Amino acid sequence: MGFIKISSPEANIWEENPALSIITEFKQFRAKEGDEKSSTILKAIYYAYDPKSELRSSGMNDEELEQYIVDNVIRNKKFQWTKYEAIKQIYLEKNISKLESVLMTYEKSVLELKSILDAWKATKEDVDKKAKITNLYKEALHGYLEAKREVEEEWVQEEELWAGYTKSKVESYGDSD
Repeated sequence: MGFIKISSPEANIWEENPALSIITEFKQFRAKEGDEKSSTILKAIYYAYDPKSELRSSGMNDEELEQYIVDNVIRNKKFQWTKYEAIKQIYLEKNISKLESVLMTYEKSVLELKSILDAWKATKEDVDKKAKITNLYKEALHGYLEAKREVEEEWVQEEELWAGYTKSKVESYGDSD
């Protein structure tokens, strides 16, 4: 289960997730990019790539979603996702559960197979090949839906675990009101 939580696009990821600074790669990224920029980039990665992001299941393709995030979260037309590929991979490695990783693998397979099928103009000679690809697509879709159900159960369990949690006096010491 991932530990990074984001309540809104305006939130500061470092304030909402203080334990993030314990992980060396995130700590170094924060030092290099500064608080505000590093927070914004990590939030963008969350919205674009984390399975917990509501935007991932919005129906937008990856390019559209990335552009909306650049326009409305990063707010820098010159932003280049490729420049932050390393921190994206670290984010996904450190903050995605095993089940979420399986879900992402199935999602990628489903999208790739759907793209192949959508572009394929079947002929009499290759109708058997297209049928095989269609069956692979159905199997991948079934796996995706099963993984999605299991991931959603994991999220419910996580929510139940943390529901109603309030900081103790020791945890709240030093917080400004």
